[in-house]
Amino acid sequence: MATGLVPGHEFVGAIVTFGPGTVRTLAEGDRVCSMPFVLKESGPALPGSTPRRRAPTPSTWC
Repeated sequence: MATGLVPGHEFVGAIVTFGPGTVRTLAEGDRVCSMPFVLKESGPALPGSTPRRRAPTPSTWC
């Protein structure tokens, strides 16, 4: 993605019921949210995460 990505339209909700044949790793009533990702040749990547850079530390926050 040469031009970058601006995430948006993330959603939240709650599990109400399950369809037939689904794997129930969550429970009815569990709260859930979307997690945006981009498919790259190396696999899924989270927008905004840069593995080439070190994670910020409290001393570099401001």
